Amino acid sequence: MRIPTVGDVVRIGTEQVEALAALPGSLARLNRTITSFAGTVSRLDTLVRRLDRLTEPLEEPLAALAPRLQALVPLLDEELMASLPAVLDSVSRNAVPALEVIGQTQAHVASIAQSVERLMQVMDDGFARLQDLPGAALVNRLRGDRAHQPPAQRPAPEVR
Repeated sequence: MRIPTVGDVVRIGTEQVEALAALPGSLARLNRTITSFAGTVSRLDTLVRRLDRLTEPLEEPLAALAPRLQALVPLLDEELMASLPAVLDSVSRNAVPALEVIGQTQAHVASIAQSVERLMQVMDDGFARLQDLPGAALVNRLRGDRAHQPPAQRPAPEVR
């Protein structure tokens, strides 16, 4: 151990005076920092309360959903999850166009059914005009119930 000299004592004294002189500024900065931190904590507390109010209605449905999701997890193995993009792409490429064609087919079938109904009305009108001819009763029997109903009361053809 070394014995301090007068220069060492002066230097140490000067450092302590400088440290004491800087102490009020450091305390003021510390006070501002603590005040800012308290404001941040207050804003976070307000935010947490708002989030709590917003998420409170979701708590019960999510709690009820949790067991179902846990039961689903074993079913979702890695192979299934890896194949999912290919399946979705296949559905997009194949099923969506097929569904569009089905919609168009339904419209075509409805159009055909309307055309058939119009043809049946024309035939009914023609047969009504020919009632007085010989053999008309035979034709009416072959045509069934449709011949005995006025056109307005006949059932509309089913369109599926």
